[in-house]
Amino acid sequence: MESPPSWRDGKATMESPSSIPTLKCACGASATVQISNTPRNPRRRWLQCGNSGCCFLWIWEDLLNEYAEEMVAYCHAGEYDHMQETIDILRQYLDDEKNEKAKICEVLDAKENELKSTIETLNQCRLECLAMKKQLEEFTAQKSLQKERAHEYSKFSAKEIIDAFHNFSFQAQHVHTTVQTYMSNITGS
Repeated sequence: MESPPSWRDGKATMESPSSIPTLKCACGASATVQISNTPRNPRRRWLQCGNSGCCFLWIWEDLLNEYAEEMVAYCHAGEYDHMQETIDILRQYLDDEKNEKAKICEVLDAKENELKSTIETLNQCRLECLAMKKQLEEFTAQKSLQKERAHEYSKFSAKEIIDAFHNFSFQAQHVHTTVQTYMSNITGS
């Protein structure tokens, strides 16, 4: 790249390259950097079209830099606004998710309590069923025992039972008579 001309003693001379990137004029020619040596603007740089006298491009470099900085700041401000907007949207999304999670947790807690209550009821019913089963087994055992006894008693005929009763009555009467005789022998002697 060619060094920009500098004006010394009323003549343009070449200096070191500018700190700004190469700019192009609307006509397509590269802009050249010039340095003023006037008492009003000493060592102040400006840009003009490389086609001398062809176009009207002319701007002070410091003003161009200020403008560029303002544009960068403006662009970054837009980026900042966009980022802030994105952050706000994400925060709202996060809040919505937290609220949804809280609602789901409430429903889950209610269902968990309902399940605990149902399990408790089922356990109580199980205990009642076990108690009823035990009672039924005891009742069945008693009925079975009663059937066995009834079966044993049914082995005897009615005549055998009546004869056994008469035999018992006769023996009881005989014992009674024997006791009376013995008592009278004791008291009479």
